[in-house]
Amino acid sequence: MSASVRLTGPMNGGGRKVHLSPYCVCLAANDLPTAKEMPAGTRAAQTDGVETWWQEYLYAATASDIVTAERNLRLVIDADPTAQPPRLALGKLLMQRERTDEGAPLLAKLAEAGRAEAAFYLGVGTVL
Repeated sequence: MSASVRLTGPMNGGGRKVHLSPYCVCLAANDLPTAKEMPAGTRAAQTDGVETWWQEYLYAATASDIVTAERNLRLVIDADPTAQPPRLALGKLLMQRERTDEGAPLLAKLAEAGRAEAAFYLGVGTVL
């Protein structure tokens, strides 16, 4: 199940249709009580895994629970070392927490692989 929204603006092609999961819609609406129940449903249907940890990271980040967000990102990365979105999120989180010795290497690898967003956060982190 997903919700469709039409985004308008220069960053998304001026009207591209995007599909969002109900979980992402809850987080975007800051409906944390409903969003908090969704990983529990995933966990009931399957054992702990990348999908559950990613959902719990998204919830923790929205709820400003940095410790839980970092823990879940590390679980995702340990399970799938090649996954770029969690590496980018962890690098960004570490740089924001002024832990550049940990965040910079993550972002540097992604920047070398062509991820412009990683290069941006790496540059911002070195300025701070």
